[in-house]
Amino acid sequence: MVGLYSLSFADLKLEIQLINDWPNLNRSHGSFWRYQWKKHGTCSETKYDQLQYFNNTLTLKKKFDILDTLAKASITTDTAARYESSKITAAIQQKTGFTPRLWCKKGKLLEISLCVNTGLADMHRPSVLLNYQRNVYQVKVHFPDKDA
Repeated sequence: MVGLYSLSFADLKLEIQLINDWPNLNRSHGSFWRYQWKKHGTCSETKYDQLQYFNNTLTLKKKFDILDTLAKASITTDTAARYESSKITAAIQQKTGFTPRLWCKKGKLLEISLCVNTGLADMHRPSVLLNYQRNVYQVKVHFPDKDA
């Protein structure tokens, strides 16, 4: 990954996986992954290097498969459909056992986040996330256009 701190282009397989499984819709992939590492990955830096962090992230994504979980709850990425954020939260809670953080802007669901500790299995819910969740609990949201 070009410019991702110490992680170099040496692991092309990982970069291809990230492009396919964890793309960014708003900025370049490199700046997106740098942000993810700086904001989230550095918390685990004493236990995982960048390569391990991104591989662990992809493993967790596959384990929890949020889009599949939502599809099984009849929640699709159809941009015309509107869903109660509580329905989205409930579907994810049922699968994972933990409350997700939903980032929304002007009714568009931009991000769904789950927090894990460095053990990768134990999830926690900081009160900040719960407070944010309460703010959007009954709001109808929709998925953004894929081209936007």
